[in-house]
Amino acid sequence: MGGTGFISRRLVDLLIKDGADVTIATSGRTANPYGDAVEEVKVNRFDRISLDENLNSPPFFD
Repeated sequence: MGGTGFISRRLVDLLIKDGADVTIATSGRTANPYGDAVEEVKVNRFDRISLDENLNSPPFFD
C-alpha cells in the first residue's frame, strides 16, 4: 500500500523513468504528485471490502 510515502515515492520515480506502467494504491490523504504518469487506486486499507473491490478487479496486477 502506498505510492506517495517516503520509500514508495522514490521507487515510483524510478519505475516511471524506466518506462513502466505504474499503479499506486493510496488512501487519498496525500496528493498524487505524479499526475497522469500513474494510475491511482484509492482504498481504505482498514476495510477488507474496499481492498477486495479495488485491488482484485481489472486491471489485474502482475
